[in-house]
Amino acid sequence: MGLNVLSRARCGATIPSVFVAMLAGLFSAAQAQETALKPFPEKYLVGKTPDVGATASAEVEQLLVPLGEAPPRFSFGGLKPETAEKAEAKALARAASASAKPLTESVIAPSDISVFDIEKAERAKWAEKQAASGVEKPAAYSGILATTVAPIYVGVAGNTSYLRIVNGDDFNYPTTVTVVGGPNGTVYGSATISVPPGASPQYDIYSILAAANASTLRNGDTYYTLYLRNVGDVGFQHVIYNSQNAFFENASVCTYVDGISYGTLNQVAINVHTTRIPTYPSFAFVHNYLSSNVAMAVDIYDASTGTLKGTYSGVAAPNATYALPMADLEAAIGWVPTVSQPHANILVRSSTGSTSYALVGQNILNERLSAFLNMTNFCIINY
Repeated sequence: MGLNVLSRARCGATIPSVFVAMLAGLFSAAQAQETALKPFPEKYLVGKTPDVGATASAEVEQLLVPLGEAPPRFSFGGLKPETAEKAEAKALARAASASAKPLTESVIAPSDISVFDIEKAERAKWAEKQAASGVEKPAAYSGILATTVAPIYVGVAGNTSYLRIVNGDDFNYPTTVTVVGGPNGTVYGSATISVPPGASPQYDIYSILAAANASTLRNGDTYYTLYLRNVGDVGFQHVIYNSQNAFFENASVCTYVDGISYGTLNQVAINVHTTRIPTYPSFAFVHNYLSSNVAMAVDIYDASTGTLKGTYSGVAAPNATYALPMADLEAAIGWVPTVSQPHANILVRSSTGSTSYALVGQNILNERLSAFLNMTNFCIINY
């Protein structure tokens, strides 16, 4: 019946038979995948989420059936329109990528590293570097063709900003980070950060300020603002962490511009906590918004490198929402994250192609505060 409906346009015209045959093939492929795969376990339905900390059950092993195609790389590319100006800018970026300044990824609250010690060490490095800097930077900066990250927290009352740069493109187009003070607009410096395709490393604000050769605030400025630029399909997430009370939050504020299609962001979740951060266990949420069963694959990538670690597959029931514990996903694909793998990136796709017919998100549990936090939102660097 669905094909009969699809074979007629609203105006009464008929779609050519070749397209009807193609659609029939897609539906047949989808039905075959649904027959081969078992449903996602009911215990993952929202409202039936297992207790946090429960061990992964053997049920997850049933879902290790591939969708019959090679998993794609982690990507949300194609957001920005391809123009001659963009092609020229990308060519220049590729040529300049070798000079991008590497930064060491910062980690929040892994089980075997003291957050306070990390913050204190990075603060000391920055303080030492800025003490030797007396160079005046030009004042005022126009951020009209940049993406803004604000407000920035630099250790006040224990609050520290962390910036996650996520590369959804096929090349490590460098991100330029310009550090500007407010309210007087002093330009304190800039840094260039290069991130591998599919990766989303995390940097604390002290590392970014040091890379930009930024001094302490002066000229009446009382806070920093970051302005980001990147020609590729690259995004960011701004999170804050309080080392005094363990408060952790997604502080990302996005801007949207005409000409960019943001739809593919619905398929991905970035920097999902792995079991290397046990005090903040994470859940990936997948909602099937169709009125029929859909075979889906959850591709899991190491967020530090963009490397695919494995795929978790199953059939999502109509209009169902599943909360998939990261601990169970790791067990299903046989991944035991190392200390350098605190985060994972997730891409959800369906058997009919790259479109997932799903809404994807993530929550973490702050065990110390007994509160769930939604960490789904991240932003695109628009220019």
